[in-house]
Amino acid sequence: MLVTVPDRLHFSRLPHGELEFSCMVMLPAATEPNAGISWALRPADGSGRSLAAERPIQDGELGTGRAVLSAVLPPGWPDSVLTVDAGGDRSEREVRSFRQEQQFGLPFDSDVLVAVGHRIGEPHRDAFDLPTQQFGWDLLPLRPGDLAVLSPGVSQPTHSADLAGYGQPVLSPAPGVVVAVVDGIPDAELLGAPQPPPDINVLDWAAGNRVIIRHGSEVHSCLAHLQPGSIAVEAGQEIDARVRVGAVGSSGNVFGPHLHLHFMDGADLVTATPLPVELTAEGETIAPTSGQIIGP
Repeated sequence: MLVTVPDRLHFSRLPHGELEFSCMVMLPAATEPNAGISWALRPADGSGRSLAAERPIQDGELGTGRAVLSAVLPPGWPDSVLTVDAGGDRSEREVRSFRQEQQFGLPFDSDVLVAVGHRIGEPHRDAFDLPTQQFGWDLLPLRPGDLAVLSPGVSQPTHSADLAGYGQPVLSPAPGVVVAVVDGIPDAELLGAPQPPPDINVLDWAAGNRVIIRHGSEVHSCLAHLQPGSIAVEAGQEIDARVRVGAVGSSGNVFGPHLHLHFMDGADLVTATPLPVELTAEGETIAPTSGQIIGP
């Protein structure tokens, strides 16, 4: 049977109500060049129209051993069954809209730039090694007053501390229980992609210093790339919404300081399923997209 990544599949909502769907399908080892892949989304209740597609498997997909399926669907598309045939194997998976039962606020007191979102084709949505982040955001707090990204007197070369968001407080997005804390990973001093230390697990290092909070029975938030030594909570602690948990840093796999925020159904960054949670900001519940500036 074909394997999908992630295992549990969800639609995500676009600003005007359309739904996006994407997943990765692990191809059988014996898949031949020029083989085809066909797939369909059919409403689980048998109502309405179906979406079906068929295409050749690309050489690059054979090289990586996985193929990406994606589609944009009209508003109101119901929970569906995904059927995939590839390389002689067949798989069926449920695809659901996520039923969000509580509000999650923007984890800042200031306006922020959504530097990276999770639309189809963006780095988070394409994440394979850490699929829990597929519905994540990279958030960059802006300088109060003029919404500047950089602080006055930028140095050359540019340092992490030159960004206005560096060191700004990070708040819990909702009440919950802290289930994991990682600290002690140094910040990158300069902007640019840092290299992981040779003695550390790369996947564990990638998220940098972080706090993971369990909200209710299923939803967990991950607030990552925090400044070392800034974490103000501990595992097992019950916290309210908008409690300071740390400060924006540049630890882990970053090009510059920012907060990475995503939601998942468990505390394990490798095995949990990403959840398309929406944020409450400026009186609306939205899934912010890249380039937006939003406030609490």
